[in-house]
Amino acid sequence: MKFIEKISVKSSRPDEVYSFWEKSNQRTIFTNPKFIETLNYKFSWWTAYYGDEKICIWPVCTSKDKITIPDFFYYFGPLWTTRIIQAHRWLYLSTNIYYKIFEKLIKEFGYIENQLHYSLADVRAFDWWNYNSGKKFQILPKYSAILENLNNSPIEKIIEEFRFVRRSEIKKFQKKFKIIIENDLDFKTIVLFYTKIIEDQKEEILRHSIDSLYNIYKSLKNFGSIIVIKNLENNEIVSFSLLLNDFRTSNLVLNANNRSYFKYGSGSMLITETIKYLKKKKFDILDFNGANSPNRGDDKHSYGSNYKLYFHIKYES
Repeated sequence: MKFIEKISVKSSRPDEVYSFWEKSNQRTIFTNPKFIETLNYKFSWWTAYYGDEKICIWPVCTSKDKITIPDFFYYFGPLWTTRIIQAHRWLYLSTNIYYKIFEKLIKEFGYIENQLHYSLADVRAFDWWNYNSGKKFQILPKYSAILENLNNSPIEKIIEEFRFVRRSEIKKFQKKFKIIIENDLDFKTIVLFYTKIIEDQKEEILRHSIDSLYNIYKSLKNFGSIIVIKNLENNEIVSFSLLLNDFRTSNLVLNANNRSYFKYGSGSMLITETIKYLKKKKFDILDFNGANSPNRGDDKHSYGSNYKLYFHIKYES
């Protein structure tokens, strides 16, 4: 009991979180306090202490007093200390810390919804909550697609790992078009392309999706990049990608293609130019951010990416 009594959970300010975030192995742009403060949501941070030591920090996002995960976000969940926790202590420590956090969040919000970073594969604490009775967590397996070690491979070697059809599309495109690369695009054009993507996929476009996209767009100067491919002959936009970056990883938030060029392989050309850009900027990882439908999963893995399993967790009291 003394062990459990030493665990406490308190609210923290964003400036108190940043130094912990910098060192955590679960650090991503989507849990960067400096980035998420630029968005039109309300965020709070809950820190679990063992004695006086910070062990785990849990982010919460609310919109109109309802817990949510912002559109285009991934791995919006707990950050753990980098201090080595011995194997014989991990299960007992992590379970009890998670339980203390659950109790606090349920008391404060009555609801929990987050995504665990793919390095957090142990979800037993979520599965065991209210083990013998009571409401349970929903634990939903999700996947992303990731290209790693970009800095250790020449672009030619990376392209060799593309599916044959992708390599063929690149050659086809290069024979037909000469291109220029730019790194700026107005938001009106981004929305136009995004709307067409949604129409093609027969999905409902929500107003808050556009609002989230706009906030991400505004933050790109400090936290992201845009790669735009244009046709050199007529200056027409061929395709573009929108990226959010942290120290080593770049996240592909949105990629869009002009329908007139897609049949010539503009999609494959865009991924190639995006990788070239990331290598130039010394990013080592490209996260395609989600591979959770047959078509999207197959497309993203056709570029030689590996899957990463992560978990989406929900609890309602």
